[in-house]
Amino acid sequence: MRINVAPLLMKRSFRVIIIALGIFGIPQGIAEQSEKTELIQELISSSGLENRILGLPPLINRMMVSGILDAGDPNEVSEPLRHIVTTTFRASSIKGWLARELAKNLTMQELNNTATFFDSHLGRTIVQLEIDASLKGTYTERTSTSQQLQQANRKDPTRARLFEKLDAATYGSVIAVNLAENLRMGVGNSLLSASLLFDEGSRDGLKERVDAAHFRLRGRITQEIFITYLFLFGQMKDEELATYLQFATSNAGKKYFLSVKEGIDLALTNAFQTTDKLLAEKVKSGSSS
Repeated sequence: MRINVAPLLMKRSFRVIIIALGIFGIPQGIAEQSEKTELIQELISSSGLENRILGLPPLINRMMVSGILDAGDPNEVSEPLRHIVTTTFRASSIKGWLARELAKNLTMQELNNTATFFDSHLGRTIVQLEIDASLKGTYTERTSTSQQLQQANRKDPTRARLFEKLDAATYGSVIAVNLAENLRMGVGNSLLSASLLFDEGSRDGLKERVDAAHFRLRGRITQEIFITYLFLFGQMKDEELATYLQFATSNAGKKYFLSVKEGIDLALTNAFQTTDKLLAEKVKSGSSS
């Protein structure tokens, strides 16, 4: 069996560069920061975060436009909003927020411990399961599987408690609810900011339609993400769940998952504020023309 040594050589070469920087008088703090930045980028890739980040912009775009249409607008807001969302909700921006949170909250040793876990057989299995769960066309399968898992959990309280502990430690449901709430508020603010783009008849009862769309949107988001987590955890054996929980509740794991939650929250808050500002400018330019 041939072993691909390129990644190992790249990592080793980078360490050599760091040492060389120290030898040639580059301040040690700068060299260490460069090494930390490199390690974070590797971790974002190996932990599956990169795949999750890439999936967020299309999910947000789809859900925001869906919420706008649910509130009764066919084209006046959804078309300009689609363009604005595409430019403000970028995977590179979300990745930047996550990287900053990881750099702020984790030491080099904690980053190395986290990378070691995701480089293990179990870590790679979890990442692959997340990829499988996110594939298009698997939602029906995941829904069916999650219903079976919920029934099995009712019959096995020990596994159900393990699932609940792991969900809490990884902020699975919290991230889902926060994402849904951010989307709910983002759709509402965008609609109200853009209300001048509606004709007078469409503006009648706008607030009531927005409120109704809010709850439908939140329900869809939380259900979809929760089913994904059920599918993920349901494919794992009890001992694998226990090992994953052990990592998630370690010092490194706690800081890692908290950083993921905070990074996503900050990225979405910033993007929604930008979206609202750009849409308001769109309304202003449209009303003045």
